[in-house]
Amino acid sequence: MEKSKDNQKRITAFLLAVYLFALTWIIVFKMQFSFQGLPDFREINLIPFAGSANVNNQIDFNEIIYNVLAFIPFGIYISMLKSNWSFLKRITVIAGVSLLFEGLQFIFAIGASDITDFMGNTLGGIIGV
Repeated sequence: MEKSKDNQKRITAFLLAVYLFALTWIIVFKMQFSFQGLPDFREINLIPFAGSANVNNQIDFNEIIYNVLAFIPFGIYISMLKSNWSFLKRITVIAGVSLLFEGLQFIFAIGASDITDFMGNTLGGIIGV
């Protein structure tokens, strides 16, 4: 019984690693196979629902929904692997990873670091938990 539980945790940890690799490729590298295809700008938006979520003076809910959906599995994986962690600790890890992704976009000048993305990512993780 214990060996089965260990194997389940290993498989879940492997799936989390694959998921984080894919999430990094999607969020940070914009699904590009070459660095030449990446956007070349650096921007920070600290006003929720402004900037990248605002298209033609209307909020682009699709981008927000995609961010939420992208992080739901992260909340699920964290809950499966760290069931003994408190809710707040799990959310802190999810928010930290989201902040890391937004920071990497700014550091490498490959997109806008947006508070709306951070909020959507974190909300997705909360839903997953």
